[in-house]
Amino acid sequence: MSSSSAIVGISKTKKRYRDQDELLSAFAHKPCSTAKEAAAYKGWHTDRIETYAKAQARAHDLQKLEYIERIDGRECRQTGKVANVYKITESGIAHLVKIGLLSRKPVEQSEPVKVVNREQGKRNFAGLKSLLNA
Repeated sequence: MSSSSAIVGISKTKKRYRDQDELLSAFAHKPCSTAKEAAAYKGWHTDRIETYAKAQARAHDLQKLEYIERIDGRECRQTGKVANVYKITESGIAHLVKIGLLSRKPVEQSEPVKVVNREQGKRNFAGLKSLLNA
């Protein structure tokens, strides 16, 4: 292996770990979200398929490291497809504090938000609107 290809390999590895840390930070600040929602929160280019694949791959890496855990499955707000919902673990928080991306423990995580379909949302809104007009 030439020195230039070794440098490229090292820089790809560093980028992978930097991406993992960024995604982990997003899970700390945006609890109960999918990998793609966390990527969108961090400002990754979410209109590209490669970014979605990268976000899912880094979430899988974080799950193997036990920094995040899967808690549910629901429709993703970014893609509209059913996806895994993750939350950060205590070891994930400790890792972020250790590397300096988090200065304190985030607030307690809430339950995942249940997404209703559009028609159900309209019916709920219509009912609320009639109550307010009464």
